[in-house]
Amino acid sequence: MLELVFTVPDLSQLRFAYSPLWELVASFRVLFSPARHALHAPWISEARHAIAHSDLAASAELALMRTLVPATGYIPDFLTPPPTTPLPNLEDEIALLLETPIAVIREDLEPVGMAPYQRRPRARMEESVGAFYDQPRRTLRRLVGAFRTYWELVLAHHWQRIRTVLDADLSYRTGRLARGGQTEVFADLHAQIEWADGVLRIHKKYATRVELAGRGLVLVPSVMAWPSAMFMPPPWQPTLIYPARGVATLWEAGRVAPDGLARLLGETRANLMVALAGPASTGDLARRLSVTPAAISQHIGVLRDAGLVTTDRRGRGALHMRTQIADALVAAGQ
Repeated sequence: MLELVFTVPDLSQLRFAYSPLWELVASFRVLFSPARHALHAPWISEARHAIAHSDLAASAELALMRTLVPATGYIPDFLTPPPTTPLPNLEDEIALLLETPIAVIREDLEPVGMAPYQRRPRARMEESVGAFYDQPRRTLRRLVGAFRTYWELVLAHHWQRIRTVLDADLSYRTGRLARGGQTEVFADLHAQIEWADGVLRIHKKYATRVELAGRGLVLVPSVMAWPSAMFMPPPWQPTLIYPARGVATLWEAGRVAPDGLARLLGETRANLMVALAGPASTGDLARRLSVTPAAISQHIGVLRDAGLVTTDRRGRGALHMRTQIADALVAAGQ
């Protein structure tokens, strides 16, 4: 059991952010352990094909990435520095990664391939990790180059879709925080997480108690973390990564609505209701249902007026979500 002990200052420093660099690193774990991440099967198939037909496939950097990011277990913390702003971009986070002190890189490399929080002598490191240990700056620059190539190959063209899910989760969580404080936030964060008496308990195979001691906690929704929740401990900014709401709809195409629901609302609006199992933008709905954005906007307006859809506006963008009444209506139809 992992226990995070809060003080009053920690509660006031609870904040949310997402991390493109975390999605990149975590997606590598997904890519090479498909059985554990079946939800991402469409992306895995596409990404593997793209990598196999690229120069990255036979590179030493890809082999190093596979060593550093195994299917399960420890990932060096310096690869995913906690986000310092709520909505960072990839290059900002890479700049932060490149500034990692050499001593931190070497310390984080020591447990690679071992159980959590264990250490091993430098002489027992794998050759690629040992080279990283000996030449951290040079190796890190090469690794970052591979990160950028990997991003462009398999994630860049999906980022808007991924970001839509992350934005929707941030909107949902900040709303719950405003309504009911940390109790509301943690109540449905993840099945492995429990909140009681100022302690956040996360069900893990190891036992650790962490005093946040005024450092607060950053909550990071992730699509590639599914199905697990993960924690980055001090001396880093304490950070909890959890699966974002709506991740199950990430790779879905439009689904056909039940006949009864289609007769009641009309086929397009019924399909919209089904598609809104997770938050989505107008453009995403248009793509999934093969309908023009203008038509989607018109139908969304009708559903919103009927109390079946809500819209959360962020700057020039907007995310649409089903209401509880709509959830019940879709469930009944199915």
